[in-house]
Amino acid sequence: MSTSTDRELPSIHELSPKEEGGRIARAGFAYQDHVAAEYCLKMLTNNRLGAVWVERHDDLVGIWTNGDEEVEFVQVKHENRDVLYSTANIDDILEKSLKRSRCKEETWFTIYTSQDVKSELRVLTRERDNEVREDGEVAELCEELIERHPGLEAKDGTRVTDWVNRCRWIVGPRNKDMLATKNKSRLYSILEDEGIIRKQIDVIYKKILGIIYEKSTRKREYSIESEWLREWLENELSRILAGSSKDETLAGKLEDANVGGEVEKAQRRRTKYIERKIDTGYSGTSEISTASVEILAELDEIKSLMFMGKIEEGEYTYRRCIVRIGELLDNKEEIGKNLSKSEAQGCMFLAVSRCMFDFVR
Repeated sequence: MSTSTDRELPSIHELSPKEEGGRIARAGFAYQDHVAAEYCLKMLTNNRLGAVWVERHDDLVGIWTNGDEEVEFVQVKHENRDVLYSTANIDDILEKSLKRSRCKEETWFTIYTSQDVKSELRVLTRERDNEVREDGEVAELCEELIERHPGLEAKDGTRVTDWVNRCRWIVGPRNKDMLATKNKSRLYSILEDEGIIRKQIDVIYKKILGIIYEKSTRKREYSIESEWLREWLENELSRILAGSSKDETLAGKLEDANVGGEVEKAQRRRTKYIERKIDTGYSGTSEISTASVEILAELDEIKSLMFMGKIEEGEYTYRRCIVRIGELLDNKEEIGKNLSKSEAQGCMFLAVSRCMFDFVR
């Protein structure tokens, strides 16, 4: 907790960041985004977590309520390294943690890494205030870190011993795909009673990542509030489960994208694709399925760009999908020989009908 008694510290809500975070421009979502998604899922199941801040004061900040507010500073480390974390190579991590602890609220710390730790740090991987944290292990770790950082103290009075007692080290999945799979499984367990299928979970999860990415790029809109997230999710579920027929769903999504004039053509092409796929006289059903997977994978890349705000949503995304499908048919012989252009577009329209794909965020 905040231990300084000789001065009044400001609230975390009043503090300006010591340094501006920001992210390097890139093509896809990062490991850190998936960690942020994990925290968003925590908000859906834990009423004490009131908000998650993205790229504000730290990689992530959790605002918790336990009578008074508490602040969790989260550092995410995803590096291509073979060396395990040890007391000899966490100087920067420890110093950054204490640098962050300068508010009047109680503070605690989470280090989230994709690489494991050596035995001397293993005690930190156990829950804070847990009886399995042996006093001897804690004392030994404190002694070694104090020797490396004599006199190190945060602005709020937090010392190295406090950091050890209030720090939790989480060793996460080794790569972002494994972390995404873990998160989507968690999301499915939260929503399975709502009648959501796994393909729709993929869509919802990708939208959560889009929200996180957008928040991380806006200096004044960095907070994802629990109440807002729950309301957003309710609206998403209503939108997915609404509509008495797939025709209504498809029409609504095309109208949302300002291409309502395409509805009849889209319905015809979707029907043509379905007929082609289930034609019992056709022996190449597996080839069609393989081609469909490739089409949807390409469309998913476009969707990621849209969610990150790199391309305009709506009609632009719709037209870009149509063009990309044409390019796939022209450049990949195995797709072009199994599906016509209208059938390939029908594959996309079927995905839209099933709320597996959208042209707007």
